[in-house]
Amino acid sequence: MSSRPGDFFATIYTDASFDVNTGRGAYAYYIKTSKGKAQADGPASDLENSNHAEMLAIYKAVEDALNRWPDLKGLFVNTDSLACCHIIWPFYKGGRRNKGNTGEVYRSLVKLINGRWIRAKHVKAHTGGGDVRSYLNRKVDHFAGKTMRANRNGLATVVAVDAQPVPRPEGTEDSATGVRTLRPGAEFTEADMEWDND
Repeated sequence: MSSRPGDFFATIYTDASFDVNTGRGAYAYYIKTSKGKAQADGPASDLENSNHAEMLAIYKAVEDALNRWPDLKGLFVNTDSLACCHIIWPFYKGGRRNKGNTGEVYRSLVKLINGRWIRAKHVKAHTGGGDVRSYLNRKVDHFAGKTMRANRNGLATVVAVDAQPVPRPEGTEDSATGVRTLRPGAEFTEADMEWDND
C-alpha cells in the first residue's frame, strides 16, 4: 500500500461546510492527475456533524477520480480536517474504528479504493498563505461554503467541471532559489502547480 516510482496517482484537495441548525451542508474538491484535472461541488443533507461532511467530501472526490481514471494506483488526499486525516491515516493498520455516519462513509471509502494506496495530509485552513496547498484549500473552502449556503436555502445542485487553467500570478521569482513570491490574492497557473506529495 505504499507509493512506488511510476505509480499513476491523483492528488486531491477537499473541503466541506456544515450547517448545524439544518444538518445540511456541502462538499467541494479539486483533483489533479498526470492525465487530467477535475473539480466539483455539491450539496449534502442529513449530515451528523462536520466530520461526516468532511469525510463525505473525500469520498465524493475519490469516487469521481476512480470513475474518471480507473487505472489509478493511489490517492493523496489534502484536507483541512485533522479528524479525517486521523481516520484515514491508520488505514495502513486497518483504520480507526468509527461510529455513526462518519464511520459508515469511511467503510464505504475502504471498499471503493479496493486495495489502492491512500494517504491523507493535513492542510492548515484559513492561513492566507501564498503556497499552492493553501491556495487550493481556499478554493475548495470557497465553493463548499457557497454551495452550503445555497443548500441551506434549498437551492443547491451538483456542479462538476473539468478544471481550467488559471492566469499566471503576478509576482517575482528569485533567480537563485527559484522561489516565486506572489502578490496578495494572486492566482496560480500550471507552472506553479508543483504538487507536494511527501
